[in-house]
Amino acid sequence: MPLLTKQSTIRRSFFLAAMALLWLIAIGYHKAPENAFHFDDYENITEHAPIWLDQLTLEGLINAGQNARLSNRPLPSATFAFDWWRGAGEASTFQWTNLVIHAINSLIVLAFLNLIIQQHGIKADKRTLFCAFLGAALWSIHPIQIQGVTYIVQRMASMATLFTMLAVLSYVLGRQSAGKQRLAWMLLCLLATLGGALSKENAWIAPLLLLLAEYGIYRHGKPLIRSRIDYIWLSLPIFLGIYVVIDLASSQGPLYHYVQAGYSARDFTLSERLLTQPRVILFHLSQIIWPNPASFSIEHDFTLSKGLFDPPETILAILTIIGWAVAGIVFLLIKNYRLWGFCILWVPLTLAIESSAVGLEMVFEHRMYMPLVGLTALVSLCLAALSRHKKSRFIVTAGGVAIFNIACLMATLQRIPDWQSRTTLSESAIPHAPNSPRLLATLASAYALTGRLEESADAAQGALEQDPDNPYALEALGIVSMDKNQLEQAEDYFSRAYEGFGPKDQLLNHWGELKVKRGLYKEAHTLFSWAIKTRPWISTYHWNIAVTYERLNQCTNARMHWDKFLELSHEEGERSEVKAHLAEVHYSPTGKCATHRAP
Repeated sequence: MPLLTKQSTIRRSFFLAAMALLWLIAIGYHKAPENAFHFDDYENITEHAPIWLDQLTLEGLINAGQNARLSNRPLPSATFAFDWWRGAGEASTFQWTNLVIHAINSLIVLAFLNLIIQQHGIKADKRTLFCAFLGAALWSIHPIQIQGVTYIVQRMASMATLFTMLAVLSYVLGRQSAGKQRLAWMLLCLLATLGGALSKENAWIAPLLLLLAEYGIYRHGKPLIRSRIDYIWLSLPIFLGIYVVIDLASSQGPLYHYVQAGYSARDFTLSERLLTQPRVILFHLSQIIWPNPASFSIEHDFTLSKGLFDPPETILAILTIIGWAVAGIVFLLIKNYRLWGFCILWVPLTLAIESSAVGLEMVFEHRMYMPLVGLTALVSLCLAALSRHKKSRFIVTAGGVAIFNIACLMATLQRIPDWQSRTTLSESAIPHAPNSPRLLATLASAYALTGRLEESADAAQGALEQDPDNPYALEALGIVSMDKNQLEQAEDYFSRAYEGFGPKDQLLNHWGELKVKRGLYKEAHTLFSWAIKTRPWISTYHWNIAVTYERLNQCTNARMHWDKFLELSHEEGERSEVKAHLAEVHYSPTGKCATHRAP
């Protein structure tokens, strides 16, 4: 076959593989745009004023990045502002962007796995491309990735992965090129590394991944040491590791003081986290191997490790992680096995920041978003190696991986709807963390807002048993008490919730409704005004303050907020009711409200 014809066939095959991959993602995530905001989405997006971009300007995007709630992650914050402008705060707009980022990541993973297989010295053909496709499909549709895709704020993780993967891919391609082409690839590598660093802190590991790519991918089948400088580069991770251990063990270094600050609000210590994380990593590995939809959750009640043998699994998990890393180093040192070492070491390296000393939540599934690349690369490499030997063995193994991918797709389809609302997500998580005050309080709040008041009260009481001052639970009990006309009790609950929340718009709105019930219209007006100042696009707040203005006989101000309600609301029944009310009330020749009847 002529060379040009062969290259054209390979490009066409890669295009078809990419289209098939996107098709799988479209199937698996087709319900994701229906999902809502959750947990940290509120603090980083819906309750964070710099994100509320009304007009698309460069200044507005820069302002959103500079004033990101998490100051080290300006790029995702800028994209949140862009999505806010596109969709006026609708969650579906953010979900679509997250899906596009995940799709781009999947294509990068496909190209990366295909590159690794070719670097192994295996002839590029449809069979090897199929091996890369199976690995990329596994990465793309595995249910452990859902949290990194449909949890909107975790765009930070997916963008960090996008830039980090692009940096490593472009670095290897640059090393394989020459002249201006090499310069272009290296420039892209530099920009991508910078983009990852501005997306999330776990991308700060990129320089070590580039070092790993140099010795694990580019020098596969080549001498590991070419000059004395190689000894310096290879010893760099060792000295870095020694420094980290000494810094943390001494309790005096800057790194220790940096990470220790994150434990002020945690119910575990630095040593407990370091001891527990190896078990957490193996737990995530079990989720990957056995992708049962019921095993995934936004929160897990995970037993802390208090010592090397408490529980006994702790020491076994630590030895397993050490053994994994040692195996990766051994393979990296062997001439024709360096690619295997690269894939093995990719996993602990990409977990090194989030699954070590930093005082983050103990268990979070989105942390496997980037590390899963290394595991799927191992799958693709194994398949490609088999393809060079017995055809029957390759067919059976590839068929098994394909069936596993189908199982992952089915699990993803089943898990995605759990993220549709706060109620569905919390209900799906309760079996995994039945005593979590945060989860119970979130569920209580969700039940209260959907009218399931008895269930809300039960969940709130359960949260308060664990955390007597939980503001979400107190707010929910305030709503329940107000519905039962227990106004003094509701006042107490809202007041206590305010002590924990501060001026949170949703609480202020409910508290204002209570003030209206009690005839305290001026106090209600103050609370509604603060709620509107915080989130001016919520139509309900304008309805409530318009009613309050009418009770205060300030018809002009009431009319302004009724008009704003009509501008914001898409509920036709409510809009018709308001229009009928305006026809009755606001055409008084005196300029005052002709009636105090509220809609």
